[in-house]
Amino acid sequence: NETRAKKTKAKFAALTIDPSRKPATATLTTKRSYLSSNSSSVRKSILEHYDYTLARRRYKMDAVSVYEACALSLRDRLVERWSDTQQFYASSEECKDLKMVYYMSMEFLVGRSLGNAASNLGLRMPYAEALRTLGHEFEDIAQREKEPALGNGGLGRLASCFLDSLATQNYPGWGYGIRYKYGMFEQALIDEKQVELPDYWLTSGNPWEVERLDVTYKVRFYGRSVQYTSRRKVPLNNNNNNNNYISDKEGKTFSTSTMPLAGSGPERISPSQRMKTIRENPEKENFGNVPPTSPSHLEENDETETRFSWEGGEIVVAVAYDTPIPGYGTYNANNMRLWSSKPSHEFDLKSFNAGDYIAAIEQKERGETISSVLYPNDDTHVGK
Repeated sequence: NETRAKKTKAKFAALTIDPSRKPATATLTTKRSYLSSNSSSVRKSILEHYDYTLARRRYKMDAVSVYEACALSLRDRLVERWSDTQQFYASSEECKDLKMVYYMSMEFLVGRSLGNAASNLGLRMPYAEALRTLGHEFEDIAQREKEPALGNGGLGRLASCFLDSLATQNYPGWGYGIRYKYGMFEQALIDEKQVELPDYWLTSGNPWEVERLDVTYKVRFYGRSVQYTSRRKVPLNNNNNNNNYISDKEGKTFSTSTMPLAGSGPERISPSQRMKTIRENPEKENFGNVPPTSPSHLEENDETETRFSWEGGEIVVAVAYDTPIPGYGTYNANNMRLWSSKPSHEFDLKSFNAGDYIAAIEQKERGETISSVLYPNDDTHVGK
């Protein structure tokens, strides 16, 4: 196991950043070159996202808008490494025997991504210089990011540390969790008491995630198991399940494991002998043609089988959201996939037309509740 671990590490050692050289893009990546990351190129990229992606006007460059443009600019450079890493894992010769790590957790406290990604990609200084020419400091802009409220404490932070370490050590791994809409870390003092309030961390969107509308799964809730019986026809006296049956021109049936030779009864012969027999006796060529169904003259019996199906209930659609996880000092970037629950039917037009407006969206609300908040209060039956 130790030898195998060393070989696995050696496969990814070439991905580690060497400050004295550029990445060997011809062999390690699918791109011919990466986006330029000097301060002037970064400044141009930020302004392009500000003007075109966000459609903002430069006469009022507030800090929140600058953060969004800066995050999109940095994400472009992160996605290059992210896409190349996944392509490298999936199709390179070095990874043909690769095994992936899939870490599942109810929580992921990833922290603010702007500062972390800039440091891990070695781009903190170029972005700081570019922002300074726009009248902003990098640290001030980084504080504008709303921290993802995807956990409560140690468990979520530990899970995120695992993902960071996997990426930094060049191990192929994905994290899986739930994309909670509301967090529980917003603290306030009301009547001299500390209370927890919902943390609306997605109010301004999340520029670091990629919604995968093409990656969805249907999940059933409630319903019932229904038993039914199916019938199928099986041949009688078939003790060898590996036998296929073929017929000669005279209608005689033989197993493929036995084949009649000229002037003799059935004898066991090898496939090569059978082909030789066919070549030497063209009239027996049909011996090699297996009919698409069992011969009609074989005796068959109806066999019943008890089976079960899941019917009724509600169907909720799980939609994937991907976030790149960059390693430190490496071109490797792994993935964190979070799932959001969506209703299979957004709107009940029949209830709406009948004047029951609450029932028209009831299923939608129930479906989205699953991923609304982490750990609902379990004092009630519904919470449990």
